[in-house]
Amino acid sequence: MAEIPAWYLLVVILAFLLPFAVGAHVSSKSAGYAAVKWNTPVMWQTIGVFFPVFCTAVIVAFGSPPSQPFSRQLIVDVALRAAPFVAGGFALSIAAGNAQTYLHIRSATAVTPADTAAVDPGSPVHVRGRVVPIDTALSPALSRDAVCWSWRYYIRGVNGQGENPRWLSKKGGSGGVPFELCDDHGCVEIAPAGAQMELTDRAEQIVDATATQPGRVGRNIPASRAGDEYKFVESIAEPGATLTVIGKLTADGSVEAQYIISAVRRSLQSEYKNRALSYLVAGLFGSILGLWLLSIGYGTF
Repeated sequence: MAEIPAWYLLVVILAFLLPFAVGAHVSSKSAGYAAVKWNTPVMWQTIGVFFPVFCTAVIVAFGSPPSQPFSRQLIVDVALRAAPFVAGGFALSIAAGNAQTYLHIRSATAVTPADTAAVDPGSPVHVRGRVVPIDTALSPALSRDAVCWSWRYYIRGVNGQGENPRWLSKKGGSGGVPFELCDDHGCVEIAPAGAQMELTDRAEQIVDATATQPGRVGRNIPASRAGDEYKFVESIAEPGATLTVIGKLTADGSVEAQYIISAVRRSLQSEYKNRALSYLVAGLFGSILGLWLLSIGYGTF
């Protein structure tokens, strides 16, 4: 191993890790949205990025010492070589998250709403039926009648965007109120809080920032995020819609939903399986390519 000062090793590792640590802290408020977007726990995503970054720092520090430490050329060279490795690690974390979802959905017992009483509490179940509301509610972004929803809003025209402003994604979320899922033989109560939503009844609306906002999301946008226009994107399940719910049966006979979707279970299984395999292949390719590039440039130990 090449002899290098301890301070050099420390500074190199910190220089690689600090930007990612700051980024994780800044994005912590939208961590819930990141988990939904990639269907992977934020902790897994963080590990998927931090581990390759840490390995890159160690390879550079302990490998062939650069002739000009901390030069712009070194930073650019390492960044280009490490980019596939970091992207590959992130893709592998997404593959793991989607594989977990696929296995969870596959293990759920398919039951009708009327048959849930025959299943042991705590068991994963898969129920499909028609939505019957217990309480009425308005969706937060566009004020539509709904029992559950997912939403996100965007801003355009903030200071410094220039003549051709683009939409900036700001905040999103999901939620709902308890409802019943029914078929011709019975009903079961569904608790949607915390569930991942994949709903097909999608709508969007662009509103001037000075106009009356369509829902409580727009009315609560802080002045610090003000722009010229807002775009609200929302997907809902309204009364009468047909849904598939996958979750855990509780002791009182209701289902604590983990996934609420408009598709049937078989198509959802295929979707998550294909996602997991695609990200796995991409992740392995990126990781191997990045490690190979780093070993060429800094791999003398």
